[in-house]
Amino acid sequence: AGSYAYVADGISGLHVIEVSDPTNCARVGGYDPPGTAFAVAVSGNYAYVADYDAGLQIIDVSDPTNCVRGGGWATTA
Repeated sequence: AGSYAYVADGISGLHVIEVSDPTNCARVGGYDPPGTAFAVAVSGNYAYVADYDAGLQIIDVSDPTNCVRGGGWATTA
């Protein structure tokens, strides 16, 4: 999405990678959700993280260096 790649990295959470120079990528931010980040989709200023047993986490990525939880939906086990 733009100059950033958003990566779901299991127990390590969500990583935001600056990719404007593909030869010099760098992690600039991220978010550690309560579960295991399984997949991610980005739309506008939000990353939607499938967080395994913890459900859906909606992360505000408007400032990629300071990602914060904006909401979510809990699943039941």
